[in-house]
Amino acid sequence: MHTLHWLTAADVSQAAAFVARLQTDPAHHIAYIGTASEDEIAAAFSGLEPGGLANVLTAQTDGRIIGLLGADVSAKLRRAWWYGPLVEHDDWDAVANDLYQSASATLPLASIREEELFVDEANLRAAAFGQRHGFAAGEAEIGLWMGHEKLATLPALEAPTLPYAWRGAFAFLHDRLFPKTEFSATEILKRIGPHDRVFAVIEAGIFLGYAYAQAEPELGIGSLHVVGVAEPARRRGIGYQLTIAALRWLFSFAAMDAITVTVGAHNTPALELFAQLGFEHEQTLLPFRKPRLPGSPVSRTG
Repeated sequence: MHTLHWLTAADVSQAAAFVARLQTDPAHHIAYIGTASEDEIAAAFSGLEPGGLANVLTAQTDGRIIGLLGADVSAKLRRAWWYGPLVEHDDWDAVANDLYQSASATLPLASIREEELFVDEANLRAAAFGQRHGFAAGEAEIGLWMGHEKLATLPALEAPTLPYAWRGAFAFLHDRLFPKTEFSATEILKRIGPHDRVFAVIEAGIFLGYAYAQAEPELGIGSLHVVGVAEPARRRGIGYQLTIAALRWLFSFAAMDAITVTVGAHNTPALELFAQLGFEHEQTLLPFRKPRLPGSPVSRTG
């Protein structure tokens, strides 16, 4: 028998250790969390919108966490991203169902229009859970990585960082090209700083494209999150230029061991480009999305 408890400060350390351990197993892996450290996971709990720790529900047996489900809820984007379910119990389905039904009934989801799960393809139980609860599988995404030793093979291409005066043009293009991405233009602009950079190509007063990269030197990793090029400017090498500029900047951090990127499984040109640059396959990820109508009940399928 298990009981459900919203996460409190007293249980954060246990919850973070539980998540960090399961995340190393592809059969449990949740893409949003990655293979972060316990401290980073604890910080991520506090950063969930809108309630921080109050967005994380745990299943416990005799004070021991056996399951966890969190959510990041964006009222502006009207989306909820589910961090889980992560379950370590013989009756995986029952624990996961209880977590989802209770969290869905309690969290502020009234304005939400879409829910999303994002898991490793080996996480078969989470995939089956999503299908039981009305989530439809989207296009698989391929996680790639490149080691620091590949820096010497990159071409000497550059691109300037995004000028402040062109932030509006960047936001317009980004939100038009990627309306459902995890990072909105507003969020990216807020993040710009020593470890987050947007590169841009502007010609004759026209904004042609951009790349957003994030460095985490304390972990030795960096991410190329998105490259966007305006339709009329495609097939001119602008995306290639932006990609190289972002990779070279990420590798400029002395502690940078590897760079990761995620590409749609059907995006053959991008996959070929990254393979040409020296990226290697790391994992295949599956998104599951579910439209949510106002006042819609949670599926009770067991």
